[in-house]
Amino acid sequence: MMDWAAPVPCELSVLDPTTTCEGAWGIEPLELAPRISPATQLLHACELRRAQVLSAAALMSGDAPAWAPCAGTGGAALHELFVEVSEGSNVLPATMPIVPRGAIVLANGRLSLGLFKQIHPKPGWGAAFLHRRDQTSEFLLQLCDVDAETGAARVRQDTHALQWFRPCDFVCMVSLRASGAAAAGAPPARP
Repeated sequence: MMDWAAPVPCELSVLDPTTTCEGAWGIEPLELAPRISPATQLLHACELRRAQVLSAAALMSGDAPAWAPCAGTGGAALHELFVEVSEGSNVLPATMPIVPRGAIVLANGRLSLGLFKQIHPKPGWGAAFLHRRDQTSEFLLQLCDVDAETGAARVRQDTHALQWFRPCDFVCMVSLRASGAAAAGAPPARP
């Protein structure tokens, strides 16, 4: 289980070192990398934290002999660290998914989970995905309430359950599976 208590940086920045040195007094610092949205910063912070935890687990494991780097807890952690993440979990589709999918979004300082209802790419967009810096395209989610203890999500039915978001609000995709009564057609879902 990861420790999510550590603060997430509020803004990542890559400044040109020639505009931030002592000799550049009075020169406005120049950004070398484009600004990324808070949602993408959150995704990066989670992935970096995951890598930190797995790296520590791999280094701290004394179970495996030196000649067997993939054995034991350390080897499993090292393997998990370098396993490629499914591209589908970090890419926002430009069309509705064939199977019901959800998304985690960060908008107005609030993290939300919802099911895709509509996706509207900006005019002229032809790629199969929406770009994270896109502030024009929109997608409609039916929001879910999530039980913090169990992780179970229940689709909301209230008047504010349907909300529009932009690709710059997108954190990641979520695969859902029905559990219990949901398998018989009731609305609960589990991320």
